[in-house]
Amino acid sequence: MQWDRQNQDRERQEKPRSHEEIMEPAQNPAPGLIHKIQIPYVLDLCLKLLGGLRQKIESGGFNKKRDATALEKIYGPDTDLHKTPLRSYLAWVNTAKAPQEERVRKGYATPEQCKNNVITEIDREIDRFRKYGQDQKFMESKRTKLEILRRSVPDSPALDRLSRYETTLERAFDRTLNQLERIQRLRRGQPVAPRIDTTVSSEPR
Repeated sequence: MQWDRQNQDRERQEKPRSHEEIMEPAQNPAPGLIHKIQIPYVLDLCLKLLGGLRQKIESGGFNKKRDATALEKIYGPDTDLHKTPLRSYLAWVNTAKAPQEERVRKGYATPEQCKNNVITEIDREIDRFRKYGQDQKFMESKRTKLEILRRSVPDSPALDRLSRYETTLERAFDRTLNQLERIQRLRRGQPVAPRIDTTVSSEPR
């Protein structure tokens, strides 16, 4: 419940006014979509952007401007205080562009290996986002079940009425049982004590 309340509070505070506001980095440059990922359609958008980026890199290789723009939309700009996957991407791009002589001398990865490493990292992020979505749906299901249980519990006046009903039924059962035992004793010819009804009627109002 605490996790759910935190997500709801964050959603109310950070939910953008429109889809266009999400897609326009100039209006919201700093945080990136990942800071609103608890909103389902933002999570779907992040997965779509990552999936599209993966496909483009796999089929056409690196395009620094295009790829960086997509990563900044998801994670925000890369800074010294806020490291994002964009920094890892840029490192692999620079490695892929290194001269062959320097690559051999320093043991750098080949351009194809650099591309595969970026694709692997994107796949890892896609899996992480999907896992988060599954966890979010699980927590929402638990929250819904808890809310149903909470609503099924009667309020205090209703509990008082149920308690009075229970007491009345118990007394009625005791009277019926005593009468049955009295009749059985009479049929057997056993002595029967005078019947004294000490119960007080407390029918529920």
